[in-house]
Amino acid sequence: MAISGNDQKAIALLVEAIESGMKETLTFLKLASPVDTPLIDVRCETSNDFYRITQVNTEYPGQEVTTTKGTVAQARSAFEILYHMARWFNLLNLQNPTTRLPADAVAMDLHPLDPQTGERMPANTTPTDLNLIQVAYNPAKNPAGVPSSLA
Repeated sequence: MAISGNDQKAIALLVEAIESGMKETLTFLKLASPVDTPLIDVRCETSNDFYRITQVNTEYPGQEVTTTKGTVAQARSAFEILYHMARWFNLLNLQNPTTRLPADAVAMDLHPLDPQTGERMPANTTPTDLNLIQVAYNPAKNPAGVPSSLA
């Protein structure tokens, strides 16, 4: 991550929030050295009242988020955005070739559900809409136990 701009107060607040946040969480954030290629660019200019957080050097460069700056709480909010982005970049880059599954290792059985009751219908029942497949997710059944704020 690279931080630049002419608003030294906002930069100092953000760096303090990052350092504080790194103590509280396992974080994937690090300031880019001159030889690093950052994935996130943060601009802090006195001419505006927000941090401009932009993806750079990624598959989707130019994706941008802005968040208000000026207070410790707002710097913490910017850290949370940066943490979220860095976490996803880290997950996207995880690789372990020894844990790859063969293409035929996973099978999926789809069974129609009765639209009135939500109960599974007999296997020989034809769904009314063959083009519709619905997948539900229940966040209350989070098997990993990851706090929703970090998911």
